[in-house]
Amino acid sequence: MVLSSSRFGGTFNQQTRKMGVAKVFFAIIAVLFAILVYFMLKPQTFEPIKPLEEKWWGEGSRQDESTEVIPFKVDFSESRNSDLLARLRNTRYFESLENAGWRYGTRPDFMKIVVEYWVNKYSWKTQVDYINQFDHFKTSIDGISMHFLHIKPTNVQPDTKVLPIILIHGWPGSFFEFHKAIPKLLAENDGYAFELVIPSLPGYGYSSPPKRPGLSPEYIAIIMNKLMLRLGYKKYYVQGGDWGSEVSRMIARLFPQQVKGMHVNLWAHQTHPKYPILTHIVGAVAPSLVLPDKAERDGIFPIWEKIKVILEQSGYFHIQATTPDTVAFGLNDSPAGLASYILEKFVYCFDGTRCPDQDVLKCMADRVTLDELLTNIMIYWDTNSMPTAVRLYKEMVNSENTALLGYPVLVPVGVASFPHEIMPPPKSWVEASCSNLVSFTVMKKGGHFGAFEEPDAFSEDVRQFVYKVEALPA
Repeated sequence: MVLSSSRFGGTFNQQTRKMGVAKVFFAIIAVLFAILVYFMLKPQTFEPIKPLEEKWWGEGSRQDESTEVIPFKVDFSESRNSDLLARLRNTRYFESLENAGWRYGTRPDFMKIVVEYWVNKYSWKTQVDYINQFDHFKTSIDGISMHFLHIKPTNVQPDTKVLPIILIHGWPGSFFEFHKAIPKLLAENDGYAFELVIPSLPGYGYSSPPKRPGLSPEYIAIIMNKLMLRLGYKKYYVQGGDWGSEVSRMIARLFPQQVKGMHVNLWAHQTHPKYPILTHIVGAVAPSLVLPDKAERDGIFPIWEKIKVILEQSGYFHIQATTPDTVAFGLNDSPAGLASYILEKFVYCFDGTRCPDQDVLKCMADRVTLDELLTNIMIYWDTNSMPTAVRLYKEMVNSENTALLGYPVLVPVGVASFPHEIMPPPKSWVEASCSNLVSFTVMKKGGHFGAFEEPDAFSEDVRQFVYKVEALPA
């Protein structure tokens, strides 16, 4: 066969052009990556945080607001309880798919077990009596009727140093998350004891909701700081998980002169937007290069698997951050629907989805009981507060102060990193987001609801963090 020189030459020139295009393409990618690395590693500079405008969230006007702190008791209503039981008895069920597990959400067969227990064995009256053993109060701040527990230690020695700390819950939790940690934190230990302030977030449980949009975490932080000042605490510690961690960070950023230290059991990655992004990009190819520690590496990588889990479990976030009132109608009208929505999060976080329907509660029994889970649900149901609670996601997304998310935390920081968080933060990420990481504990077990699941370990980690801060040079 005789090859045409012109044909051969044309093919050669075509291959040469393709190689040239490929080189240009990879050169552009390399340049873009180099630019990305430069901006990611370039030191960040932050303007001083300007005081936020104080806003009024309630009815009436600020001039009419009382600063009085009033004792409060959770009331039990027989008529509301009868209505609840009637709705539960009329629950409309549907069939589970065969071998579907929890991949489609809450198992209908599991909900039948929960509803049957709720109707026949659970006593809201008994739980109300238990809740009322704690000291509850209310006070009005910026138009919000704030509910909170204020519990002081008793029988402490004269030389005991009593330290105030505010414990802030998240969604779909409540102040009740801390009930097992309360006696452990009140107990005198090594010359220290805590005075506990445990509020309900605005619009959650027994705290009233805002009357207008915009009450995002930074404005909640303003309310929480005012609460502590009203109670006479010019210096205090903050602790939070879930939304409580975000509010805690905002308090620490906005009021560093009041906050002695901040402890959280969730460190959201967006608090330092540059370093984690670069780590994800490089780590997707070479994870050991960016995170030499295997335990930290396993919490983040393989990144695509983690992203898949987040996408599977975060549908609620998108709904609540866009059209929260739409889903709120069903959650506010059906106790079984409300329980399904909340329990799915607890069961997943407690790793109960690996168990058969009849054994889910047994798998979780060493950490939480069904009575405790139902009491947390009842706090939402009895107060009609799920609609106002889920709006916080939209307020966060629509916040006019999102730049604050990138600001470092300058007060002493402690982190309890529970292994069953979806993406436990590497210590290096936390260090890049704060100026003084005093304590970073990789907890032995537990997940998203640290105080609820592991009250002993949770309380001990809070204590050891505070002891370290108290030992710092003045």
